[in-house]
Amino acid sequence: MKICFLLPISLLLCLQVAAEAGIDDEEEDEKSPDTAPGKATDKQKPLMRVTSEAPIRRKSNVTVRVTTDAPDCPFRDGGVRYKRHNINHCFAECLGLFKDTANEDSCKFNPETWNAADQYCSNKFKPNQRSNKKVFCNFDTVSLDGARVAGIKGSASKWIVDSNFCTHILLYPLVKYDEARKKAVFMDEFFNTLRTHIKTFQSARLKVLLTIGNFWDSAKDMPLTISPRLFSAIARSDDQRNSFVVDVVSIVKNYNLDGVNIRWIFPGSPFAVSEGFLADKSNYVTLMSNFTSLLKPGGLLLTTECSGNKAIISRGLDIPKVAEAVDYLFVYATDYGGTRFSFTSLSTPNKEVRQSLEVFKNQINDNNQIILSIKPDVEVFDLLKSNKLAKIGVPTVTDKREQIAWNKFLYRVLVTEKGKWEITKSNNEALQSFACDGTKWASYDDMFSIQQRMEIVRSFGLGGVHVVAVFNDDISNDIGCGPTPVLRSINEIVRGFNECVLPSCP
Repeated sequence: MKICFLLPISLLLCLQVAAEAGIDDEEEDEKSPDTAPGKATDKQKPLMRVTSEAPIRRKSNVTVRVTTDAPDCPFRDGGVRYKRHNINHCFAECLGLFKDTANEDSCKFNPETWNAADQYCSNKFKPNQRSNKKVFCNFDTVSLDGARVAGIKGSASKWIVDSNFCTHILLYPLVKYDEARKKAVFMDEFFNTLRTHIKTFQSARLKVLLTIGNFWDSAKDMPLTISPRLFSAIARSDDQRNSFVVDVVSIVKNYNLDGVNIRWIFPGSPFAVSEGFLADKSNYVTLMSNFTSLLKPGGLLLTTECSGNKAIISRGLDIPKVAEAVDYLFVYATDYGGTRFSFTSLSTPNKEVRQSLEVFKNQINDNNQIILSIKPDVEVFDLLKSNKLAKIGVPTVTDKREQIAWNKFLYRVLVTEKGKWEITKSNNEALQSFACDGTKWASYDDMFSIQQRMEIVRSFGLGGVHVVAVFNDDISNDIGCGPTPVLRSINEIVRGFNECVLPSCP
């Protein structure tokens, strides 16, 4: 039986259905190869068997073959990768999905997206609409103030919208604290440059939250934000806390934002870099409760950023009570090693990530509240003695800190200084790769470790991912692994169809 379809693209395709309903696979196998229906002869043009993982509502398999007497496809060289369930199986070859029609290669495809499942991921992502997973992306107002991001033509916000890589945007830094007046101050001069960006985000139905806070106490690092020291002081004073919450919520409502994200990552911290107080643990809960009492009635979101360090969790974070007050908790399961130690160590091994997430999982009823934070950056050690073959545990110069964006570090190692660095790749899903040039040493996430981390997110049933530095990804494909390999891997595994071949380098 020959059936013809006239497609919208004016492409006439002919199908041959070479099996009947009710014929079992075994009966087909028993037929002589010379007499099997659809068998190519010297006078016939070769036919292709096309298979699908999609269910066929018949008792038996239906073998669909593409006749090569169909008209040439004008889109063969255009990179078109779309096809429809069953019918569009039959022009898979026409659309360039098969390398060699004589070898009867099978085509894997996703009938929901019409996309091929055996193609390398592009810089465009199509989310699975049935997924409720979130990707929160930081949007740094300082670095984007009148500046362009490398690899992006035009507006950074439009690129984020078009790429579909983010569901929520976290704006910072836009709020500082006037200690003399005991008041949260909104920095209009920065916001004015962001109005167009925010309109772009919200027009595309992305949620835009205001991030308040900073990692460290150092005014030198981030003078325009609220430090952990200030958070501690605000939270332990009833008057300051109540006034602060009212100020911040008023800002959010006045500027039509969608919620608040609190970046007080180290309450009760025992570390000198961000020293806290034991009372921070209960004060933190009170601060979150005050926020939610004003945000929830208006349908506004409240999120908070938490350390994955067990010592900080124990001293400063009452996980069950915080989870009751907020919508999402971002877990910074990062920086387990670092220059604060006197020896080389892995920054973010997945073994440690898993253990940190389990601490939160065991104390929160809904795993969807847990969001894994990922930092596309690299911390570089200075070796105490020159050693190009340095492994883990080699002495280093303590507290000499060099933080490099992920894309810049790998471009340096793999392109500009290629051959200078000794790279040790890790195929262990619990670890990381590292590189050494003789005087400097750094562990880093390659695509394998990032993808393994996203599998943890998926297997744990977490709510999604928080990308701390979106523009540290290799947007312009300078490294050569394909554009935006980090964001594409995160999205495809966590909220995609898993239908394309993910980057496997560097």
